[in-house]
Amino acid sequence: MKDDVLILHDSLDGGGAEKALIEILNHFDYRHYNVTLILYLKRGIYLDFIPENVRVLSIYPHGHKLLYERLINVTPWIRRYERHKLLALIGNKHFCSIISFMEGPPASLHSHILDRSHNNISWVHTNMALNPWGEKFFDSRDCEQQFYASVDHLVFVSTDIQACFPYHTSAVTHHIPNIVEPDKIRQQALQSPLPCHQEFTIAYVGRFVALKRPDRFVKTVALLKQRGCRIRGEMIGCGEMENEVSRLAHELGVAEEIDFVGFKSNPYPYINRASLLVIPSDTEGLSIVMLEAFCLGIPVISTRCTGPSQYLHHGGGILTDFNEASMADAIEMVYNNPVLLKRLQQEALDYSRLLSPDSVMRDILDIIQSK
Repeated sequence: MKDDVLILHDSLDGGGAEKALIEILNHFDYRHYNVTLILYLKRGIYLDFIPENVRVLSIYPHGHKLLYERLINVTPWIRRYERHKLLALIGNKHFCSIISFMEGPPASLHSHILDRSHNNISWVHTNMALNPWGEKFFDSRDCEQQFYASVDHLVFVSTDIQACFPYHTSAVTHHIPNIVEPDKIRQQALQSPLPCHQEFTIAYVGRFVALKRPDRFVKTVALLKQRGCRIRGEMIGCGEMENEVSRLAHELGVAEEIDFVGFKSNPYPYINRASLLVIPSDTEGLSIVMLEAFCLGIPVISTRCTGPSQYLHHGGGILTDFNEASMADAIEMVYNNPVLLKRLQQEALDYSRLLSPDSVMRDILDIIQSK
């Protein structure tokens, strides 16, 4: 007899947590588990990547809130409304494990059905002290704190993320990185090989949202150009800041130096032809794209945000301050030093050999099976 697992998530827009969830679903053993995925908003570029074994439901199946739902969204009634919709979806069903795979909407939904499982698990992907975005999906901060105090297991994607966790909890805590598959990534990088640019190429891969600071990437390219470096920037991703960042590139005179590639389901050929991956974020969880770059032997230049700061202390890249001058300094140092670039490339590859999807899934299934 199969065990029933319920996973709650926000949407499947193109972020690292969404990509990590798809990888977990791809590695589930469906011979032993029935998996139901309830999305807060049924939308996103990863919808087509959900395995056919997974039953998919949604609180807002249109991918957005309808007019009357937007009207009640600003009232306390929205929690009762979403609880009613959630209970209508699951009926009287109980689950061996319930997982909220993210802060915010998934955690809020989970708080309504803690009594439907003896094994409640919640993932934390972000620095909740610096980025407390999930609070607004609870009636109060105390309600959010009460939820995290009530779960049985808390999974942090890095030790840095746990160190920033703002609440006391008696839950069993775990550190589980996002899944990456080095062999699969290398294979996909070679599926559609791209010609190398003549210029030293740096890549940004991620959503165009404020916390990821795509504007800082553009400013860094502009500063490097001022210093006389022949730089090619490639920005792979999409999001609400696309137009703003494109305008900034024109204003700073680097529209010719930066290619806006858009979202790519297979970004690895672009990462593979870069000399460096650049992470200019104000905050990160683990940064799955960093681990993916390691698999291709591409060093990483990142701000000292959670996630990268934990891993890059061991090599494979350089940590910088949260400004374009510091990022430009690090990139320029590698630009002018081929020996340093070679060493960082080897460190990145060496680290990638430690990544094992089987090990990550074993840890996840151990938590799901715990009582």
